[in-house]
This record gives sequence, structure tokens and C-alpha cells, in this order.
Amino acid sequence: PEGSMQRAAMTASALAKERRELQQQQQRTLLEAIPKDLSRPWEDPMPEEGERHLAAELRGLGMTATNEEPEWKVAALGKAPTFGMKDSRSILEQRQSLPIYALKDPLVQAVKENQVLVVIGETGSGKT
Repeated sequence: PEGSMQRAAMTASALAKERRELQQQQQRTLLEAIPKDLSRPWEDPMPEEGERHLAAELRGLGMTATNEEPEWKVAALGKAPTFGMKDSRSILEQRQSLPIYALKDPLVQAVKENQVLVVIGETGSGKT
């Protein structure tokens, strides 16, 4: 296929590859700038103003993937997100509170008697 969509996909792929390679090169440059002997307490004995780094700060830099969440995600979800409503009741008590629970026995009997059964109900009514 030689269409415009194919050309756009190829261009996007090439741009993504170029950006990835650039980021990898920047990471390699950063790692090469770090001294290999980190047993010394300081990186540079004669640093520029504000340039002094502890060796402990540099250990492992770039060796592990950063798992930092984007700022918007932390703001939206918080540190430990929970989904759904918290409920102190036991699972059995929660099931018994569902609207369909009153029809449990007739429903089970209908399942036994029929090959196909269509259950229609509101979301959260307990159909499952």
C-alpha cells in the first residue's frame, strides 16, 4: 500500500524511533558523566557553585526505570487509589441486600429447568 495513511504511519514510526534513540543517547551521556568509583564521598572536589553532588545521590542513577506517576494522575487518584464504595458488611450480607436476592430460589430453579435463560436487570441489581 502506497496511500497517505501508510506514509503517515511510516513517518510516525520513524519519528518515534528517532526520539527513542535520542533519549537513550541522553541517558548514556548522563551515565558516562558519573564517576565509576562512587566509594569516594564527593563526585567533584572543585565544583562550580551549586554543582556539588554526594556520591550517594548518584548511586544507581539511571539504572532502574522510574515508576513515577504523572502529576495529574497523582492529583486525580491520590497515592493509593481505591475503586468502588467501601462497605463494612460481609460478602453474604452484601449479596442479601441486592434486589435480586429475594428471587434467588425461583431463579435457580429456572436455570435448572431451562437450557437458555435471559436475565434482565439494572446495573448493580445482582444478576451475576
